[in-house]
Amino acid sequence: MTKDIVLLVNDDGYDSYGIKLLKKELERYFKVYIFAPYEQMSGKGCSLTFKDLRVIKVNETTYKIVGTPADCVSLGLTYMKNNLNIVPKYIFSGVNDGLNLGYDTIYSGTVGACIQARILGYPSLAFSCEREFINEKYVQKALDFVINKNLISLDYILNINIFTTSEYKGIKITNLELKHDDHYFDLESNNTYTTKRIQSEDYSKDSDYYAVNNGYISISPIKYLLNDDKNYTKLKDIVK
Repeated sequence: MTKDIVLLVNDDGYDSYGIKLLKKELERYFKVYIFAPYEQMSGKGCSLTFKDLRVIKVNETTYKIVGTPADCVSLGLTYMKNNLNIVPKYIFSGVNDGLNLGYDTIYSGTVGACIQARILGYPSLAFSCEREFINEKYVQKALDFVINKNLISLDYILNINIFTTSEYKGIKITNLELKHDDHYFDLESNNTYTTKRIQSEDYSKDSDYYAVNNGYISISPIKYLLNDDKNYTKLKDIVK
């Protein structure tokens, strides 16, 4: 039976360990094409490039793009359709070297690629792990779970984070949570600054933070538009 085609992107670069691992796991289910940045693009969010984009062929199924993760989705889809005569069924992003929890999803190039995918009409999933803790066994568990439970949908983006502890307890469906972290900047010797933060450990049991810090794989459904349905209704009632 012919396998469905998927597009795989990331923000760590086309040659990163995480994207190679996810490609290997995805190939159990799909035919995988990689369109990923030629260099590190963390923290780019949904940033787009409007000129000087390039596609460079690495091999028959891997292409590096001079652009952002969101560019990789848009240009990758166009290239696949026009040059390869194929259209992917789903778009996967990751595995990111570093967690994407709570408000970090706003800045994440990994998640940003998925938002761009959903805007263009494709179901998408983001995979992230604790830095330097990209574990094949747990990536496999997370992927098998979403596929076997038929969780891939156009109704949401799935933001998947692999736990930070050594004891695996299972998989939790979670919410993003706004934590109150302490952000500051360190002045370096050459008159430049490095951003730092001390992360709060005050989080609810339904949150993605709680899950990954207590041995669970976190799966959070997230929006791709910035709608505020509750306050839309509230404000609409005020101006009646």
